[in-house]
Amino acid sequence: MGRKDGYFIAFRSYTWMTSWLYSWMGIMVFALGWRSFKKVNARMLYFAPDLVFSDMVFTLSIALSLKPKGTDLDLSQPCSPSLTAPSQRMQVSSMYEHCVCMQHLSQSLGQLKVTKEEFYCMKVMLLFSVVPEEGLKSQSCFDELRMTYINELNRLVSHTSQGDQAERLFQLTQLLDSLHRIVKKLHQFTYNLFIQAQSQSVKVNFPDMISDIISVHVPKILTGMASQFSSMNSTVTLSSLPLALSGAHL
Repeated sequence: MGRKDGYFIAFRSYTWMTSWLYSWMGIMVFALGWRSFKKVNARMLYFAPDLVFSDMVFTLSIALSLKPKGTDLDLSQPCSPSLTAPSQRMQVSSMYEHCVCMQHLSQSLGQLKVTKEEFYCMKVMLLFSVVPEEGLKSQSCFDELRMTYINELNRLVSHTSQGDQAERLFQLTQLLDSLHRIVKKLHQFTYNLFIQAQSQSVKVNFPDMISDIISVHVPKILTGMASQFSSMNSTVTLSSLPLALSGAHL
């Protein structure tokens, strides 16, 4: 389902931007989890080809400068000891706990064997998972789109699941809801880092848009001025659930 969909056309630019400003962290973390699952089977966090994290090593791939030109870094091979840092070095980092949580998310994607179609659908659901306290100018379109993608996930599950459809739908929506806890901690971490950076004698300059998001919108989320939707609860209200799911305790 693309931008040509009637609901998307009715979605105002302001509403698109507002949705993104409140949901960007969740979408980025979910995409990181998926990338890590697909690229390295969730053994590491695949931030980028030259920035990879695992609970044992944190590798800034100097190996990229050593590999033959035009080839990819082979992450299936053990890293050279000269290119890795001890786990103790990472564990003193304030980012360590968050990285571990994000790696667990990636591992869950692998354990559930989430398909590409399910991932795309779930990622869009994250875009519609947070709204400001005052609501949106295109709230009705927002609500319609959110339910459309919940229905779409249900349809995908009914076509691809080889086991209990209700159980799989529960697992996927539970995974989305668990992301809220990770994102909340990351929001707090990001905001604290931003404040600290501003108070340093040598200021750290953030891009204007990032500064605006962190200084204006993140505090609203942290203080409860934005509402988060539970994907798991939303699936219960679906009037179009197939009979196979109608008796599920979601």
